Amino acid sequence: NRIKDAMIAAYSNGVRVRIITDDHKQTDNGSDIHELESIGIEIRTDKVHGHMHNKYAIFDRRMLLTGSYNWTRGAETSNYENLVQLYDKDILTRYRNNFKRLWERFE
Repeated sequence: NRIKDAMIAAYSNGVRVRIITDDHKQTDNGSDIHELESIGIEIRTDKVHGHMHNKYAIFDRRMLLTGSYNWTRGAETSNYENLVQLYDKDILTRYRNNFKRLWERFE
């Protein structure tokens, strides 16, 4: 719940939080998507046959976290995962553009 709580705290402090989630996984046991959406956080679902398998977050247009990490309790406690923290402006721009394309696609 630490990730969910951090997103709620950021949103409550005026930070724009947007999430694209997998339509098949949003109802999994432990998913917080509906709770986050109910408080006003912007959520879009992929609505495709495959899965939304991107795993990254952009913070303040300055930092990118990406890797195999699934943002789940299992990833935190049981799995062997990787998570890379990047500040490269060119890479951040590419990820932001990718997010924007996906956000618009799943309106």
